[in-house]
Amino acid sequence: MAKQQTPKGSEAGKSPAPSPFTVLKPFRDIENWDIEHKPGDDVSHFSEARLASLIERGLVQGEVESEVPGDNLD
Repeated sequence: MAKQQTPKGSEAGKSPAPSPFTVLKPFRDIENWDIEHKPGDDVSHFSEARLASLIERGLVQGEVESEVPGDNLD
């Protein structure tokens, strides 16, 4: 029997990059209660305001970039 070879491309042996926003505790979708977001799910496609709310409540792990007040000098 022939030995199976692994691909030699740049993706071989690498795990996908970790999601910047990961669910820690399960919660239901705000628009469709039939959808449940489970621990480990990637929710980085949510709006910045929604992510900030979920992070504040301890449901999602990640950091939302926010503007520093007074940084906009005209």
